[in-house]
Order: sequence, then structure tokens, then C-alpha cells
Amino acid sequence: MKQALLHGPHDLRVEEVPDPEPGEDGAVVRIRRCAICGSDTALYEGRKAAQYPFPLGHEASGEVVACGPKAPGVAEGDRITVWCHFGALAEFTCLRPERLAVGHLGATVTFDQGASAQLLCACLRGVDTATITPNSKVLVLGLGGVGLMTFQGARAFGAPIVLGADPLQLRREVGVKLGLEAVFDPSAEGWDRAIAEHFGPLDIVYDCMENDTTPAGDTLGRALRLLRPQAEYVMIGLGDRPRRLVPTELVDRQVTIKPSFATLERTRELMNLGLKWIADGTVDVDTMTTHRFALDQAPEAMHVVAERGPDLLKVMIHVYDD
Repeated sequence: MKQALLHGPHDLRVEEVPDPEPGEDGAVVRIRRCAICGSDTALYEGRKAAQYPFPLGHEASGEVVACGPKAPGVAEGDRITVWCHFGALAEFTCLRPERLAVGHLGATVTFDQGASAQLLCACLRGVDTATITPNSKVLVLGLGGVGLMTFQGARAFGAPIVLGADPLQLRREVGVKLGLEAVFDPSAEGWDRAIAEHFGPLDIVYDCMENDTTPAGDTLGRALRLLRPQAEYVMIGLGDRPRRLVPTELVDRQVTIKPSFATLERTRELMNLGLKWIADGTVDVDTMTTHRFALDQAPEAMHVVAERGPDLLKVMIHVYDD
């Protein structure tokens, strides 16, 4: 079978490797779709350490083609996605269901949507850590794939006012299309004052930035100053550069800092909830896919992602089509 293997920074190759076997407790999945994630990009660029050759890909969907006798919760023919399993940028992969959150796509969720459901599940793990009420006012920093799914998750959990901030116009436009109350450019002067004047103190800030790319680099600090006393700041984006903030402001406001986390049991619940929201239209994951490639084009796809062009949101790899 073919698999995309990372041999070093910016050195991704699609190679022939042996087909996987399920073993006693595994399931072999024919991959249909695999989206490129920010963590894949960090590995590709050498910002995250890896033992080479490293198998990329974990935002994937496909159908089970073989099962071991002790593989729980799956059967041959099931259309699934999982959180979280690396090595899915390949024609086939073998996974261990008991260690993962397996989501069944059912008859209505497409393979494209199934691949995106993995990221939605990851975002819901962060959304779920905050205390959302019918009066919550929420700000999402960063409107890439993570931020756009995070804001939709916050809205689905009941937040009536969700705002977004991102320096890229395309992302702000997509955010408005998907239902953000208002969007702001954090590289523009006075964006935080505009939020304070029109919406007042905020209850939750979800930090979905990979890194702060604004000239001043003070997006987070300005956002935290918008929080009411005893508000919550949730870290979801996984950047590798320091964030600028003033600790005394967090202490003075008694802001609770929360990382994105959920137990495996809760993650499984959130996976099923996310798939339900995709199926009934509560969450739109289709709008975020802006680029498509075949598996053989995976090196080109990773190059496109690493360039971070202004027209880029999510890249989807078509591994197998009928």
C-alpha cells in the first residue's frame, strides 16, 4: 500500500509499505479522506520533534475492512472516524479501538465530513471545559479550522453571543457566513475597544491561534483585558511561540486558565455529539475545505499548507474514491 512518511523537515514521501494486519484487537481501515492538521504542519516544518520516518495524518475517515476477534465496537463495513490515531495519511491503517474515540458516520455523514469530525471532536474537548450559560459572551481568537469549529461548538452548547478575531480577511468572512455575531481584525487599531463598547465584558476567551501573527503580537493580552471578573480563558490552539500577557491582570480578574482536555470516556461522548451536530446541520464543516489533493500529491499539499496563503483554510486529501 501507499503511505505518506516524513523523513525530515520538509521531506515528505509517498512510499510503498506492507499492508497492515489487524491482529487480535485491531481494525484495518481503508482511508477515504484525510485532512491536514496544524500538528501535521508543525511536524513537517520541524517545529515538533519526531522519530523518522514518521507517519503523518490523523484527521481521517474510512471503512473497516478487517477486524481482529477482540476489536470492540467495530465491524467490517463500518464507516468510521477516530480520535486520535496517527498514520492515517495512507491507503490503509490499523488502529486499536479500545484506545480511541471511534465515531460511526451512519448513512448521512460523508467521508469528507467524517474526516473533519476528528478536528471538531478535538475542539469540543476544549469548548466543553468552559462554563457556557444562556447569557455567555464568548470571543474566539484565531479563525482557522480550529477556531471556526470551536465557535460553532460554543454556539451549539448554548452561547448566544460568539465573536471572532483573526487578521486574515477570508477567515473573518467565513466566520460571518457560519454565524459569528461579529468579527474583528486584531492587527487593526482599537479592535478591542470596539468589542468593549459594543458587547461589554466577556465571559470566555477561547485561544485558537497557532501563533499570534499580528505586528504587535499582543492579541491575547488585549483579549484577556476584555474579560469580566472570574471569567475563563481556554487554551486550544497549539502554537510554539510565547503568548504576551500580564499575569497581574489574570490575578486581578481572578481569571481561570483551562487547557483543552477531556477523559477518553468524555471524548467518546463528544465525538458522537459532534457527528450528530454535523448530521443535523448544527455544525458546518464542509465550508472550511478550500483545497483538495490526491494521496500521491501529499508532498505538494503539505507545501501549500506550510505556505499559509490567504486563501487557505483546510486541505483535504482524497485517498480513495469509488
